[in-house]
Amino acid sequence: MEVRDIECARDGGTITFTLADADALTGGYRLQTPWRGEPRPLFHDERRLPRGGAEERQLLAQLRAWLETALTDDLAVALGRLDAMAEWRNLPDELRAAVPLHRLLTVVRSLESRPVVALAAASVIRILLGVVIGIGIAAALLGAAMQHPAVAMLVMTGGAGGLLLWVAGRGLRRGHIAARRSRYLRREQPAGFWFYVVFYALLGALLVGYGVWCCIDPRALASR
Repeated sequence: MEVRDIECARDGGTITFTLADADALTGGYRLQTPWRGEPRPLFHDERRLPRGGAEERQLLAQLRAWLETALTDDLAVALGRLDAMAEWRNLPDELRAAVPLHRLLTVVRSLESRPVVALAAASVIRILLGVVIGIGIAAALLGAAMQHPAVAMLVMTGGAGGLLLWVAGRGLRRGHIAARRSRYLRREQPAGFWFYVVFYALLGALLVGYGVWCCIDPRALASR
């Protein structure tokens, strides 16, 4: 994993940085300025992460590990001096070199202050209720599929194909696409990005087309 492009905006403290080669965590991050309220929200590719959730905890572990490898004795001393200063003006070279790490350390400290989000009893009940409802819907769809197999095939393949087409379109709009627990950025990994966009689009179109064909020509399901 690599951390790069660590910057601080001139709005009172918004910190931005980029993670590369970090699987699902790959992408740009933005910790909002404290002047807009505490706790400071964290955004991943402009998507706000749940405060104290699993994604923030995974990011925190990765940043801690990276800081341990990047921190030297001289940088540790410089970070302590920066912490003790009320304002930074005309910094010497040894302190200026530690500024990016201090900004990243600020992100780590902000994440460490988050309360860990746990599943409450009400959340568990809602999950179980959703599972029961989902089983009921699946049973109803299965019964309908036995009576009208061609329509059922259209619904299943059309739904799956439509989802894949939506994923491909969403990737084009947002400039990144997820595949096999990795995230491919259009600017930094164009080969992987365009491969999965085209792959999802073609597979989605084939599934939708097959569902429509089954409705037009029921003999396609004659072997059932």
